[in-house]
Amino acid sequence: MKVRLAPTLVAAAHCAQDRPLTSLPYTPSLEPAFIGRTASARSRHDALFWSSGGQLAVRRGKWKLVKDGKLFDGTPDGDKPLAGEDALFLSNLEEDPAESMNLRRQFPVMVDELATLMQKWSEEVKK
Repeated sequence: MKVRLAPTLVAAAHCAQDRPLTSLPYTPSLEPAFIGRTASARSRHDALFWSSGGQLAVRRGKWKLVKDGKLFDGTPDGDKPLAGEDALFLSNLEEDPAESMNLRRQFPVMVDELATLMQKWSEEVKK
């Protein structure tokens, strides 16, 4: 999986892009700015959820599951949801911070757990 967060950060910072974004590794040093803790501190939440532009995601520990993710690679197709196997994309952020390998087939139990959490969160948010 390629860039997910970078376009949002670029837009929020009002920065100009001099080249297409290709990936954004997860950076634990960014977390303290959002939760007010040191980089070594753990979040008080078991899982973090978010939704943006038709994408739905959950992160728990080193695992991240994204439903209908997008590449955001600067091409016309880069803004379309991923299809087929990659429509549900599981990443191990410790081993693959660029989210380049879909591990959904290797870890089906993790996909089921995270997808269930994601669905419950989504239903709760809609209430």
